[in-house]
Amino acid sequence: PPGGVPPGSDPLPQLTAFIKQAKPVNVQTEALRHTARQQQAAQLASSFGRAQGEGGVLRVKGLLKGELPKAEFQPPADLLTQEQWDGLFEQVGQTNRLRVFEKVPTADALAQVKAGQVPTPGDIALLEKVFGPELAANLTEKGLSKGDKAWNLALEIWSLPRTAQTGPDISATLRQGSWFSTSHPKEIGAAFKAQFQSIVSEEATNAIDTALRTGPAADIRIRVGLYQAPLNGSLSAREEAVLSKLVGRLPGYRQSNRAYVTFLNKLRADTFDTIVQSWNDGGNVVTENDLNQLATYINRATGRGSLGPASKYGKELSTIFYSPRFTTSRFLIAQSMVSSSKLVRQQAWRDFALYAGPRVAALGLLAATGAASVELDPRSSDFGKLRVLNTRIDPWGGWQPVVRYMAQAVTGQRKTLETGKIVPTGLGGYDSLWTTLGRFVRSKFAPSTGVLGDIQAGRGKKLPPGAIGIDFVGKPVTLTDELKRLFGPL
Repeated sequence: PPGGVPPGSDPLPQLTAFIKQAKPVNVQTEALRHTARQQQAAQLASSFGRAQGEGGVLRVKGLLKGELPKAEFQPPADLLTQEQWDGLFEQVGQTNRLRVFEKVPTADALAQVKAGQVPTPGDIALLEKVFGPELAANLTEKGLSKGDKAWNLALEIWSLPRTAQTGPDISATLRQGSWFSTSHPKEIGAAFKAQFQSIVSEEATNAIDTALRTGPAADIRIRVGLYQAPLNGSLSAREEAVLSKLVGRLPGYRQSNRAYVTFLNKLRADTFDTIVQSWNDGGNVVTENDLNQLATYINRATGRGSLGPASKYGKELSTIFYSPRFTTSRFLIAQSMVSSSKLVRQQAWRDFALYAGPRVAALGLLAATGAASVELDPRSSDFGKLRVLNTRIDPWGGWQPVVRYMAQAVTGQRKTLETGKIVPTGLGGYDSLWTTLGRFVRSKFAPSTGVLGDIQAGRGKKLPPGAIGIDFVGKPVTLTDELKRLFGPL
């Protein structure tokens, strides 16, 4: 009914819920197409009257190019009063979350939503900046065909083992959060507290999320691209460790997933705010480029690296590999250390010194006192790890494999864990390089993909009894090994 939302109330929640429940329609599509045909007819009549010669008449047919519009879901135009729609459009015009040139396409996208049409993914992303992730997620879902929905379901099922392995736990603190663990302990502490609040209460989770998205600096963070994962977003927008929503139905996993997202969102936002405040307090002139580069740096430092041209296949890559954005972030952090922003360069080097320095000192002290052994050969899988009896502790938060595989690629050698011997990684030269690269790629496979890779690697090979494949380090694996890989804890 017209004015379905009471005047004076916030229309966004009702609009979001309406879109989620709206059914596909045909009547509105025919009305839109009828209007479009009338407009075309008027333009054709006018143009034919002015056309001269063969070329002029034939050029008129260009007016017929393009698809006729269609409504993809029941239009919500009558859900709100015109005054309420005006308020939403004014939000677009007045917001600081968008750059000036982004406001026109965002307003056009909102007009499409009003007419029951699904905007393009890029325009949905602009709407998300203004109105939040829930509206964007519902619009994205409305734009999916049955085939798309089936594909996304298949990807979620394929991701189940990986998501199950990463929860319930709080590994983000020492993995994605490791870079800032010693340079920004206050922010780590606040994020850690928020993480536990999210485990205990969904209401607390929503309150923290709202505060991060509406606080004093929220507009700036959103505008410059600081990543804030949605609590319930589209497949490609989620944190890599919580890609499958299906596992959220299991006890403990839903709480773990929201704690994971809350920790990283809180850490990114607080670290951004603290650094910008320190720049301002130091009397620096902070430019838009500084803010953009800082957002990119923090995204990378917390495991949200760019996939470049492959970003449009992000959800597929995040299903094939364990965490492709996290992996690229470990390499791309070097770009921030030579950033075009002097302030960001200084910040990145400061954080690096505070990250590596204490760890190197602690490793050296523990090794010197005999409290633990430390492997110093970068060709070994144990490089930089503490070893106490049969327990290995990796304090490097995902950086160690990058250094190790680079050392193996350069030398063409690796150090085995079983014997401690130095062995070649291949036949020498480029073969060793490609062998090392192949092992690195396979080591990053998600569990489901890794099992297929092991089986494929064992084809045509003489395997010991019971083995069904060969893992990425060259060891035969049994069916029991693969089941542990799929469903066992990390």
